[in-house]
Amino acid sequence: MKSSYIKSIAAVLALSGIITMSGCAENGVRPENTTEKTQAETEKADKPADTAAETTKVKKEDTTPNSSTAKMPLETAAETTAEITEETTTEITTAEITEETTTEITTAEASETDTAPITTEEITEPVSSNTTAVPENPEYTYIEESGVITLVIDEIKDGEYVCSLPWPYPAKYHVACGDETEYCVGDTVEVVYSSMIQTSDWDYTVNPEKIGMGYFELEEDVCYKPVIYLYPEEKTEAKVTLDYNGTLTVTYPEYKEGWEVTALPDGTLYDKDGNEYSYLFWEGDSNFRMSTDEGFCVKGEDTVEFLREKLSYLGLTPKEYNDFIVFWLPFMQDNEYNLISFQTESYTDNAKLTVSPAPDTEIRVFMTFTPCDSYVEIPAQELKPAPERKGFTVVEWGGSILN
Repeated sequence: MKSSYIKSIAAVLALSGIITMSGCAENGVRPENTTEKTQAETEKADKPADTAAETTKVKKEDTTPNSSTAKMPLETAAETTAEITEETTTEITTAEITEETTTEITTAEASETDTAPITTEEITEPVSSNTTAVPENPEYTYIEESGVITLVIDEIKDGEYVCSLPWPYPAKYHVACGDETEYCVGDTVEVVYSSMIQTSDWDYTVNPEKIGMGYFELEEDVCYKPVIYLYPEEKTEAKVTLDYNGTLTVTYPEYKEGWEVTALPDGTLYDKDGNEYSYLFWEGDSNFRMSTDEGFCVKGEDTVEFLREKLSYLGLTPKEYNDFIVFWLPFMQDNEYNLISFQTESYTDNAKLTVSPAPDTEIRVFMTFTPCDSYVEIPAQELKPAPERKGFTVVEWGGSILN
């Protein structure tokens, strides 16, 4: 009975094309529903569960039986064994199936799907040819999809414009332009881009869709580039929050519920990820007006000398007031005159700064100016000298244009 059953299985498998030249089925398992159950199978199914758990060793490879053969009755399959030559058939015995190439399939396993799980190695994502390669260092990578930015061309090299923002800011923007360069160093351009990729703390790669002539001017009632320096006496974990009567438009590092940094005595700052900063930067649209009842009317050509003197008196160090002058000079020096005021409570009451731990010394300088075509009489502003720097010192400077 056992011998004829095995030969019948071999015949069915031979007809479905799954017996190899060596005579073994590719997976050694009769597919479900390929033949009607034999009497032996019925008897085996009636046995108790402990004996029904017997297993059959079979090859692991999958096979798909021919549908016509799968439906062939067992008696018909047996009749065709005479047509199979000795060279292409063999009797399957348990001795021919080695342990190295087989696995046990229990009754529970037989009911499960035989589809192999997909591994991560088998999955590959198509890469669009239109995307710019992302830098290898993912620490700095930030991708912004589409937008418009106004830039000033600082240099042209290697098929790209090396640009900066219209105001002094350390970031560089690399804009592809190809071999033909329509614009020159010093031009202000407006770049419509499909993506912008940050490649380091101060470098961005811009993928342009269109480049055109641009124009930039300061907007009224915008607090431009207030920067905050922290100078602790020793390495200090500090938190800085800003209660601003307006809308923050730009912050760096990102302002969430405040800035949390590690500050060193020389003013160097580190965030929790180890990124280094020289200061905390913010910018915003204001909902308040600042006073211009007092101030100074200064010729545009005298701007540098005036600012150096006044900023030093107000407590800024050469490094700090040079940062200030470099930012504001391009917007002031070509004017006939500038009406300049240094704000006190009208600014600090609307941009409240809280630092923890509390600083021993706080210096905040905020300038407003109005371009004038001629000299304007105005009461001179009496400035208060800066306090002496002692202990943990916090310094901030910024400005705004009032038309």
